[in-house]
Amino acid sequence: MIGSKAQILEWVKTISDDKIIKSEVINETRSWQQNRLYHKWLTDIVWEFEKKWIFITSEDLHEGLRDKLIKWKYQRNLFTWKRKLHRKSTTELSKKDFWSYIKDIEKYLWQTYEISHPLPTDLWYNKK
Repeated sequence: MIGSKAQILEWVKTISDDKIIKSEVINETRSWQQNRLYHKWLTDIVWEFEKKWIFITSEDLHEGLRDKLIKWKYQRNLFTWKRKLHRKSTTELSKKDFWSYIKDIEKYLWQTYEISHPLPTDLWYNKK
């Protein structure tokens, strides 16, 4: 059942105690606007790297940052119950996790390369 919190609570009150209920929260993945802004931001960061005489493509930068900053997690196969390591793609991140990832990128770039570039959410960035 999908519904509002109030609808679900009313439905839960009507079922008997011998039933098992499974609930899960569905997180929306990042939006296409976030995706577009992210790739523009990466392109701008590539220019910052070029100012330091470091040449990298935005795709290589994206893959490198993803590999560095998105953690591996164990995922269980529902049929065999075996665990395997899995890393989420940036397109699988929820909107909230994606902004957290963006902030991690900013922090990592400053600590490692002393590259400071405004976040896509900053007002200054959108006026460029």
